[in-house]
Amino acid sequence: MQNSQERQETLVSEFVIIDKNGIEHKAILTGVLKVEKNVEDFEKTNVTRKKDSVVTTTTTWSEQVVFKSFSMGLAITNPTDDTYNLEYGTRRAVGRALKPSKMIGQVGTYSRAMLGREMCQSIMNQQILFIQNNQDLFLKIKSTKVEEDLPF
Repeated sequence: MQNSQERQETLVSEFVIIDKNGIEHKAILTGVLKVEKNVEDFEKTNVTRKKDSVVTTTTTWSEQVVFKSFSMGLAITNPTDDTYNLEYGTRRAVGRALKPSKMIGQVGTYSRAMLGREMCQSIMNQQILFIQNNQDLFLKIKSTKVEEDLPF
């Protein structure tokens, strides 16, 4: 027999990326924490052979198993084409966090002590710093050359 409980929680962080041209891009990073609890039944059979007999012992037990997964998705505005909208951006980022080909990271554990809200928020804060410091991985920006006025 298997008894299962699931819950999903979403964390949202807004932040800004200043691109190499000095233009501000508003961004939303979402984290989706899924917690799945199952009670699973197990069975083990031991066969012991003695001189004139065979003893078969079957042991059954139930165990509660917890699996947590945390995935992140990102939505970034294009300041020239987009109007910033928190609700719309959050929906986009959550959709990306749930789609394996679009998520920007995922971790999982069977430990009850790992991936609490605070730990997930810390992971998101670290990812925000990474995005801001490695914007070329996340933004497609063409450099604008600054022309200097040369004296004639």
